[in-house]
Amino acid sequence: MALKQMSDETFRYHLNQNKNDFSTWVRDVIGDEELASDLQDSSTRAQAARYVSDRVSRIKRQTATR
Repeated sequence: MALKQMSDETFRYHLNQNKNDFSTWVRDVIGDEELASDLQDSSTRAQAARYVSDRVSRIKRQTATR
């Protein structure tokens, strides 16, 4: 996952007081309001990566039960 591998500098460029590119991208491009909301609350790479991982796991479980 790119969030785990990117530098702190890159992460801070995309998430700072003025913007949250991760949340915006997920909302506007992927269309996942739940994950976008979670990412809006994240403040560290580890936290953002955990939100993404948890969301992917939930989607996989939902898909598997269909």
